[in-house]
Amino acid sequence: MWTCDHCGGQTEDGFTICWTCRTPAGPPSAADLVIVSTTSTIAGHEIVEHYGPVFGETVWSANWLRDFAASLAESLGGRSTTYEELLQRGRAQAILEMNRVAVRMGANAVVGLDVKYESLDGTMYMICASGTAVRVDPTGTTVSEKPPVIPDNR
Repeated sequence: MWTCDHCGGQTEDGFTICWTCRTPAGPPSAADLVIVSTTSTIAGHEIVEHYGPVFGETVWSANWLRDFAASLAESLGGRSTTYEELLQRGRAQAILEMNRVAVRMGANAVVGLDVKYESLDGTMYMICASGTAVRVDPTGTTVSEKPPVIPDNR
């Protein structure tokens, strides 16, 4: 756990943004800078090397207090923000773990991101992120740039 300098909130290690106030923890790590895409390409970049599949898994435990709060919210017709936050943190952690593996392989991007959620015995939740580690280079054009239109003067 680390303590946010801005608000004093506690956030688990591996997360670079305070859960309470959303203030960044400091300079980003290499894993934080990995470009991640759900598609097989990254706009404005060319894939120059494929490293192979990468995975990040995280398992979160439910507890009776969290279950009680979630069931109370659901019985009153509300959303279970307790579990939504649990899933959001778990997903972020799984993707960060996947990015760390990609960086160790020499990659600077992951394409084809897929995230799976699974309940284990109803008391634990597994979140798995997977993709393909690649090295990309900028192509020299940005997403917002369009190729010039050449008039047809025939």
